Amino acid sequence: MLNNYSNGADVKIISGASAGGTVVVASEQSGIETLEDIEGKTFITPGIGCTHNVQFETYLMEQGVDELSSERIGGSLKHVTGNPASYQGMFETGQVDLAAVPEPWASILIDNGAKVVVSTEEIAYGENLPNVVSVATGDLVENNPDIVQGLVDAQQKAVDYINENREEAQDIAINAIKDLTKQEMDKAIVAKAMDRITYTTEIDEEVLLEFGQSSFELEFLKEQPNFEGLVASE
Repeated sequence: MLNNYSNGADVKIISGASAGGTVVVASEQSGIETLEDIEGKTFITPGIGCTHNVQFETYLMEQGVDELSSERIGGSLKHVTGNPASYQGMFETGQVDLAAVPEPWASILIDNGAKVVVSTEEIAYGENLPNVVSVATGDLVENNPDIVQGLVDAQQKAVDYINENREEAQDIAINAIKDLTKQEMDKAIVAKAMDRITYTTEIDEEVLLEFGQSSFELEFLKEQPNFEGLVASE
C-alpha cells in the first residue's frame, strides 16, 4: 500500500487495525542459535520489500555488520520469497534457514520447533508499525465523510471487542480461519499469536515515515518516499 501511494495511487489510511506481530525464526536444522550464526544463510519473507522484509533488513542494518545483510546490497544472506503457509515444509526440507514472518505463522513455526532469533519487541518498528490498516480512496474521504466516519467507528468497535473479549475473539478467529482454509487452528497457538499483536486504531505517522526512509536506504525504493497526506486527517 505504501508503494502504491508512492506511485500515485489515490488511497488514504483512515484507521489502524493492528500493529506488531513480526518475528524472525530459524529452523531446527539450520544450526542457528543467535544472530551471529546467520551469516551466509537463506531467509524468506512473503515478498520483496514487504513489511516483514524491511523490518528484518532494517534490524540487520542497525547491527552495523556488513556481512549480516542481503546479497542484494552486498551482504551474505540469500533472500527468497514465498507464501508463509509453505514455510514449515521449506524448513523441513532445508530450502530456507530463517523466516521473517507475521503471526499466526510465527507461532505455528515455533510450535513445530523453530527458534526465535529476533522477537517482535526487538525487530525494527516491532510493536509500533501498523500491519493492518483500513484504507479508502481519497475521493471517498473528501466527498463522503459520513461513510468514512462510519467505517472508522466500526473498526474502533471491532478493536474494542478484541481487547475486551480476548477469549471470544480467539474463537471467532479460529472459526473464520476454518471457514476459509478448512483447517482448525489450535487455540493455544492463536492465543500466542494474538499476544504478539497490538490491536489499535491509532496510526503512528512518524513510524510510517521512518519505515519509508528505511525502504529507500535498503534500495527497495528508487526515490525518496513522500508519505505526506497518506493518513487522512480527522
